Amino acid sequence: MKHSIRLKNVDQHIDFLYLISDIKLFSSTLISLSMNFVDLNINDIDEFPLNGFKLQHQLLESMIELKQFYLYSEVKQDQFNIDNVISTFKDQFWFDHKWFVGMHGNYLYTLPFSFNELYGFSNFDEIQSNHDDILNSSGIWYNVELIELARSNKFDLNLIKQIKIRMPKLISIKFISSGLFSYSETIEKPSVTEQETLTNIETVDLIGGSIENIKQWLIYILPNVKHLILSYTGLPLLNSHLSLNLDKKIQRLDIYEYSIIEQMNITDYFYFSNVEHIQLILYNIEGKFEWYVKTLMKIFQNYNQLKILSVCIIDKNHVQTYGSSEVELSKIIEYLKINHIIKNYDVQRHRECALFLKI
Repeated sequence: MKHSIRLKNVDQHIDFLYLISDIKLFSSTLISLSMNFVDLNINDIDEFPLNGFKLQHQLLESMIELKQFYLYSEVKQDQFNIDNVISTFKDQFWFDHKWFVGMHGNYLYTLPFSFNELYGFSNFDEIQSNHDDILNSSGIWYNVELIELARSNKFDLNLIKQIKIRMPKLISIKFISSGLFSYSETIEKPSVTEQETLTNIETVDLIGGSIENIKQWLIYILPNVKHLILSYTGLPLLNSHLSLNLDKKIQRLDIYEYSIIEQMNITDYFYFSNVEHIQLILYNIEGKFEWYVKTLMKIFQNYNQLKILSVCIIDKNHVQTYGSSEVELSKIIEYLKINHIIKNYDVQRHRECALFLKI
């Protein structure tokens, strides 16, 4: 029997005593347990499951048939000593079972890393473990498909080379930026070798700052990016090397919040001109009827390769709204139909979301 736990609500505070009690119902026969708590608010390193002693004595010791154990958790506490966390996983119990843990930043996990998404990563050298030898083992990062680079991360060709070797399944990178920070430094094309290009990566997710902050990545390191996800992000300079590069290769574009679209609306230049799929995730548009109509008309009329456009309206708590937003979207679609803007598209609706599929 295998039991896997995934808790997704970031605002949820779980009662771990109840969770432990429920898991123990299966403890006599359970052979594999996977616990992913990265979306939970755990505010103290002394809490279960960040305290190895509590994890051992309150749960794992009673599971005599357990052979495989996987853990992934984040602590929201601002200041703490990683050594204090790691030390609680150095009891002989952990070594007898060959259950090793690693930690970087605010993230604690078992090694080899069995999950697909690695958050807050900065450098392999900053990872600490209760068993240092495992950090040099091959294959411990094999399952990673998405990596989130910490804001403190600097452009490092040696690190990129290590990522390519250690994470062969990596297909997506997430950058968290700001107006004052850049992941890029000035490098010349000849200094980048094939070993330092991440050819498998097709998706880049950028939150904050400007696309210019990662221009060296997009131009030289990530030649095969097709999918761009932008949130609160500044667009590249008009007709720049970067904007022309992205025009050629971006096929899918996801935009979160309307300031990015406003940047596109104030110029006659069409960013990402070869895009085939656009997804707009926007906050409540009440009172923005004309702006929204103008935006959609511009998209339909100027993106000749467009095959799919999806639009979804959410409130500020990332929960889909009802009433006015749904009515407003209906009015927008009706306007587009009357003016024959979407005559070549099939329209599908679900509450505050609309999907336009080219016929």
